[in-house]
Amino acid sequence: MRTILSNLRRREDYLFLVFIGLGILMTLVFASNLNNPATVPVYADESVSEHEQEWWMETLNQGEELRFRLGPEAKARADIHEGRVDVALRLAAGGEYQIEATTEHASLVIVDRYVQERVREQRQLEAAGALTADGDALIQAVQAEMVTPLLVVESLNASGEPRISNTMQVQLLFAFTLFFAIFTIAFKVNLMLEDRNSGVWNRLILSRISKTRLYVGYLVYSVALGILQIVLMLLLMQFGFGIDIGYRYDYLLPVVALYVLTIASFAMLLVGLMRSAETNYAVISMVASSIPMLSGAYFPVSGRVMEAIAEVMPMTHALTALKGIVLYDAGWADLAAPAAKLALMAVLFMGIGINLIERRRPV
Repeated sequence: MRTILSNLRRREDYLFLVFIGLGILMTLVFASNLNNPATVPVYADESVSEHEQEWWMETLNQGEELRFRLGPEAKARADIHEGRVDVALRLAAGGEYQIEATTEHASLVIVDRYVQERVREQRQLEAAGALTADGDALIQAVQAEMVTPLLVVESLNASGEPRISNTMQVQLLFAFTLFFAIFTIAFKVNLMLEDRNSGVWNRLILSRISKTRLYVGYLVYSVALGILQIVLMLLLMQFGFGIDIGYRYDYLLPVVALYVLTIASFAMLLVGLMRSAETNYAVISMVASSIPMLSGAYFPVSGRVMEAIAEVMPMTHALTALKGIVLYDAGWADLAAPAAKLALMAVLFMGIGINLIERRRPV
């Protein structure tokens, strides 16, 4: 075992640091956009007066979710057609409006719901103000009270601590962490194929090292490096960049270890299917890049076919377990289902992969 590990340690051991850096960079880039409210361009018909335009902009920009920017019609339409924004808002006479977009998009519903809510609240305030002697003072007083409400609802987990609210940041963190770990684990397992084709495997067997110890040596090294990469990235993002994932590492670490073992088993299956290490490197890159999308790591999957494909992806169940631990205070009973699926995949991938490796002669 010591001979195997010392042989493996000489080969590109520090590539996982590059993947940690890439994971941190991707998480920060995509998560930073979540903190900025989306901008919606607004333009008004000629029949809309300046006073009405001011009323619309003051009403729409009271919330924090969206930012509305009044501008010329040509600029708003150009932004839509060139893909810089998803939707634009057209103001018409009589308090009417129309949301415009080139394609059906989820933003249509979000913006429409937001506009309806803001307009309804403002008109309710104005209607109440019309019943008093000083309507403007009433509206200002109500808006001031809404900034500092008397009653604040706080959501706590089972331990009595505030629930983590940055759900999308946590989703992206776990998605990129698990994604880049695939490359580290699979590339290290692929060293087995290199050694088989170069003759190192046979020389190790002739040196009285059993095949079991050979397989265990490659797997232990790959799994240990994968766990180290994931844990380091989570710690760096939590304590270095302030993404709150809590402190339930006694639950996180077993799930991470099981996921890494499943990916190592899947990499073993690829080693059994491929004849050359160079081909397998290309296959690993293609397969690893598609796993997050098929798992719903970046956006939810829909449709029976896509949902069925997602069920056979290890990342799907690892994300479910990790998000359950961090966001929903999941316990061992809640983690049993995703953990069992990961364990089943690991056994199947490992068994089929080793069987294929033993049947195939080195190139």
